[in-house]
Amino acid sequence: MANQRDRRSLADYNMPTMDALQSSIRPPPITASSFRIKPFIISTIQQSAFCGLPHEEPTTHIAAFLEICDLLKYDGVSEDAVRLRLFPFSVRDKAKSWLRSLPPNSITTWDDLVKKFLSRFCPPATAHIRNEITSFAQYDAEPFYKAWERYKDLLMKCPHLALPTWLQVQSFYNGLKSASKTMIDAAAGGALMGKIETEAYKLLDEMAQMEAYELLNEMAPKRYQWPNERSNLKKGDMLEFDAVSALSAQIATLAKKLDTMSMNAVQSTSASVSCDYCAGRVNTLSVNTYQSQEKKPDLEELIAELTGSVNTLSVNTYQFMNKTDQFMNKTETALQNQAASIRNLELQVGQLANTLIGREREEHFLANLK
Repeated sequence: MANQRDRRSLADYNMPTMDALQSSIRPPPITASSFRIKPFIISTIQQSAFCGLPHEEPTTHIAAFLEICDLLKYDGVSEDAVRLRLFPFSVRDKAKSWLRSLPPNSITTWDDLVKKFLSRFCPPATAHIRNEITSFAQYDAEPFYKAWERYKDLLMKCPHLALPTWLQVQSFYNGLKSASKTMIDAAAGGALMGKIETEAYKLLDEMAQMEAYELLNEMAPKRYQWPNERSNLKKGDMLEFDAVSALSAQIATLAKKLDTMSMNAVQSTSASVSCDYCAGRVNTLSVNTYQSQEKKPDLEELIAELTGSVNTLSVNTYQFMNKTDQFMNKTETALQNQAASIRNLELQVGQLANTLIGREREEHFLANLK
């Protein structure tokens, strides 16, 4: 065998060999005869593949990968054997090139793989994230539970830092606003720093959950109430409903005023012809003339008030039509967005159907190979 290698020509050295194509991962051997990984498991892992981009979180990828692997249990098969066989399917692009660049068969355990993976994609951000954790500060007008969630997200980015609990609580508490500190101290029955680290951490977590729950209750619609026509209206609908009510009231007022004017005109006419044969006709006409002169200012005021009401009615009508147009435009936009969402949903359903068909064909192909 050695003589055959020595007798190779120079051209043979330039030809690729199987040694260069070997994987960097050497999983433990499997002796179980019934071991088989279904194709849809591989497809599920590939859908959330890690590419090695700057915005991706390697720790989050490892956690999501383990959630899938923990669902796979085989008799006589170790966890390392499953994880090391599936991990190459969970990376692509830059991360895949890094995995292939490692020496062949250099990774034999899951812990070794995780260590090399995190050391490759975590170091640039570790110091930066550590500084963000230790110098954490609550934003202006940021709710307490939002600040707590943001702080825990920072801790999840680099769990390998293994910061002690007391340092986590102290860093978070020191970065809070005065109002939040006062609230926490009141809930702690004095001062948060007077509690042990586990109790303090539990108190912060419970307070954040309670605040988030109360905010959801305030935002949620009120339940267990008898519905009525006005309570079911939205803000824009309420404005339109009030405008219609105002217009109806003004129209009713104008109708009453017109009826009053008609009655006054009829009474004035009947009084002027009631005394044709009496001796004091001239006196009666003068009295009627005097009465009509007295009522004339009231009629002018009524006409002026009627004119003002008509102008107000015109303005309200214009505002009502303007709000109606705005409502129709918003409704049309909402319908267009809904139509676009339906089209996207149809596209996703079609892609899902194609994926399922591809899986069935792959399973059928593998079954035929067996």
